[in-house]
Amino acid sequence: MKRILLATLFCLLVLSASALAASPGDVVGDWSLIDTKYEKGMVFSLDQFYASHPLKAGDATRGDVVYESPRCQVVIVINHGPLIGLHYHQSADELVYVHKGAGEMYINGQWIPVKAGDIHFNPRGVIHATRVVGKEDMQVYSIFTPPQAGGNDKIFVPSTDTLATPGDVVGSSSLIDTKYDKGQVISLPAFYASNVLKAGEATRGDVVFESPRSQLVLVTNRGPLIGLHYHQSADEIVFVYKGKGEMYIDGKWVPVKAGDLHVNPRGVIHATRVVGNEDMLVFSVFAPPQDGGNDKVFIQ
Repeated sequence: MKRILLATLFCLLVLSASALAASPGDVVGDWSLIDTKYEKGMVFSLDQFYASHPLKAGDATRGDVVYESPRCQVVIVINHGPLIGLHYHQSADELVYVHKGAGEMYINGQWIPVKAGDIHFNPRGVIHATRVVGKEDMQVYSIFTPPQAGGNDKIFVPSTDTLATPGDVVGSSSLIDTKYDKGQVISLPAFYASNVLKAGEATRGDVVFESPRSQLVLVTNRGPLIGLHYHQSADEIVFVYKGKGEMYIDGKWVPVKAGDLHVNPRGVIHATRVVGNEDMLVFSVFAPPQDGGNDKVFIQ
């Protein structure tokens, strides 16, 4: 009887392991990691998205949540005219990428010009703001890591809730838990021009921001890339800045090009490969940073 029970238990363990062992063509590598309604990766063409989600007459801003998990929230935003004022976040880091248009962002106590191709990251507790410059709409997307607690964790400055005043950099020092105690803006054209691949290299990745909640990596790729895999701890958001390739999404290879945004929940299989002779310039946001520095499980 004991041998029968042990044999039955062994069979159940084998079946359970088989259910989690994904093979090429599968979508989910580990169902136990799925904790959101999104059970597959997605790709958005920003140009197509903005064309199909215009501002209504009289509106100053529009934001569409296209992805959310316990680890991050992705919001595609179009702005016209003055924007949200000085504030800081109590729970979330915010990363903002400027896709089109021009404006100014309040960074490190001053207003800094920003334009298409600029990426701004702001740790929780640090004061920031954005305003449009000129008549052209400003198209951006924001990644909050994690989603704002309660749907809105902003503390506005000046405010009765904080001692911070305009001109300050940090709204709440108690929230600073990373070496980055101020916001930063990076020009992608300037960054990639000064951080090129060396002869014989296939890829280069530079970590430019990291906190307990997120990690931002700017990547240059040439030739075949990382194979089919899923993440055990992190969601990954990938934006194609230059070049073109294919991404493994929902069980098939999907063409991607500059201006495409790919969102992949933890546990879901994905991969990327370059197409053509041009380098593929992308940036990835891991939310949170990969557990142990590398949480990938490869399929083949």
